[in-house]
Amino acid sequence: MGYDHLARAHEQLGELEEAERLHHVVLALAQSSGNRKAEGRQRQRLGSLLTRLERWPEALAELDQAHTLAVQLGLPRLSEEIHATQSEVFERLGESKLALKHLRAQVELERKRLNEEARQRVGVLAAQTHAAWAQREAEYHRGQARAMAHLAHHDPLTGLANRAGVAAHLALMVAGSPDLGAEGLPFALLFLDLDGFKAVNDTLGHAAGDTLLCLVAQKLNQVLSPGDLLGRIGGDEFTVCAQSAPDAASAETLAHLLADALDEPFRVFEQEVFLTVSIGISLYPQGGTDPGTLLRHADLAMYQAKRSGKNAWRHYAPEMQDSARARLLVGNQLRAALGREEFRLHYQPQVDPQTGLIVGMEALLRWFPDGGSLVRPDEFIPAAEDSGLIVPIGGWVLNAACAQVALWRRSGRPAARVAVNVSPQQFARTDFVATVHDACQRHHLDASALELELTERGIVQDPEFTARQFAALRALGVRIALNDFGAGESNLSRLLRLPFDVLKLDRELVRTLGESKEALRVMQAMTALARTLNLEVVAEGIETPAQLQAVRDLGCSRVQGYLLGVPLPDWSNEQVNFGADTAGLYSLFRLVPAARAQAEDLVWREGQRSLWSRCLRVQRLFQQVYRLPAVL
Repeated sequence: MGYDHLARAHEQLGELEEAERLHHVVLALAQSSGNRKAEGRQRQRLGSLLTRLERWPEALAELDQAHTLAVQLGLPRLSEEIHATQSEVFERLGESKLALKHLRAQVELERKRLNEEARQRVGVLAAQTHAAWAQREAEYHRGQARAMAHLAHHDPLTGLANRAGVAAHLALMVAGSPDLGAEGLPFALLFLDLDGFKAVNDTLGHAAGDTLLCLVAQKLNQVLSPGDLLGRIGGDEFTVCAQSAPDAASAETLAHLLADALDEPFRVFEQEVFLTVSIGISLYPQGGTDPGTLLRHADLAMYQAKRSGKNAWRHYAPEMQDSARARLLVGNQLRAALGREEFRLHYQPQVDPQTGLIVGMEALLRWFPDGGSLVRPDEFIPAAEDSGLIVPIGGWVLNAACAQVALWRRSGRPAARVAVNVSPQQFARTDFVATVHDACQRHHLDASALELELTERGIVQDPEFTARQFAALRALGVRIALNDFGAGESNLSRLLRLPFDVLKLDRELVRTLGESKEALRVMQAMTALARTLNLEVVAEGIETPAQLQAVRDLGCSRVQGYLLGVPLPDWSNEQVNFGADTAGLYSLFRLVPAARAQAEDLVWREGQRSLWSRCLRVQRLFQQVYRLPAVL
């Protein structure tokens, strides 16, 4: 079948006449050899090629013959592709009813295929579940044998591995253990020391200190991956044997997660207690090849973190200097980025789920160093926060967003509103309210058009200062949103103490809506609480019609996500129309309620086109068949 590959190569190069000649050669060979399956496939490819050449009658003739062979030979996938091509041909010929007929046939074949694939996957999952239960049963019996050893290797207060247990676990990881699945692979040992724990013992007593240690252990365990081991080796010192962190970068990521887990205050004996943590990192085998050396080096690195000002992490390995130079380089680049105008704001629309109307935008920061490729925010925002550059960068974001929304309003869009993320360092500055006021005044913008999104991490350090900041912002008329609510251990009491206007649900909650009833019940409780407190609820991360329908049924005020609009760098005045319909799905479904399921199937199964072009095509066909007015 060398001619077939050659024909497709010519087709990709745009040499369609030569491709047609070779397809005819391959078709003749298939017919002469009696290979009817190959003949059906070649007729389908020839029909597609003739479609590109706009030789409609010949294309339809080849496709009809190909479809006959596909039906006779029982080739549903080929029939599916043929129907898709026939639909396109009839659409180009203006035969809308025939085009819709073939689209429906294609969707029906695809649905059957997907159902069969799902059935097969269910069988595989059932087999895997059975194997998992068998493994669990075996693990139970092994656990009985390990019960006595557990007593000698665990801390009686927290239930974590003690020093002997940590050393034994490290020995297994170094030597390689089938139970761990490590086989001597690289890993990280993190040594944690709580900053300020002594003051808790001194002021609240040792019973409070013991309670706090148990709470810390619970928080740290929640961020660890399966296979990682948390241990308490004495006093306020913990270790993490991190099989999931085989290199410096992943170890640093884990260190950040562990530090973030302790950001929120702990409630101990009716008192709020704030803690930070200093972390030392030792990598195997660079930082040692035996448990004692690894522990000693991680301990030394932890003390380096303490000496650097606490609430930090440090490597023992030589890579520490390389990592520092890399962070310095990013910091230097960020310092120059503002002057070089390397930052851009992309705007993602926020939509009223009941009407489908655009009611606002969220401003999202993007960085293009030296005019090059995009650097992801999670790659430079931490460096900006560590260096303190997040404050001037955040000021630029606030100013640019106010300028844009002011432009929209001057262009005749009075409903325009923009949401801006605020970092904890920005919010903690005493001049932050003045910065917001100046940005609004500079662009003659009503402060009610501005919505500031704060995370819980940014408002926990000083409750009294936070309350004053909120009062001053509310006096300006700025709206305040609590971002990522539902991520981690959200504190409901803050909703009662602080005058938020908006509750923005965490995207992970939205993602799990269709996966568990528990997630739906949590969302129902959150939205009910928000309504009781007169808070507007925003759901972000909407990527599927099912998620959109779910948050719509829950009564969310605004939704955003890639389903409704991707963040764009420059929404022109023609493109963004606040109070206007979005991609057209809602208008189409309102006008043709009976056809909604068919339209959703067509839009979400036809994966080769963009969402926008698919919406346009579906709407055009329904308009022609049902004589509907234009809505897009």
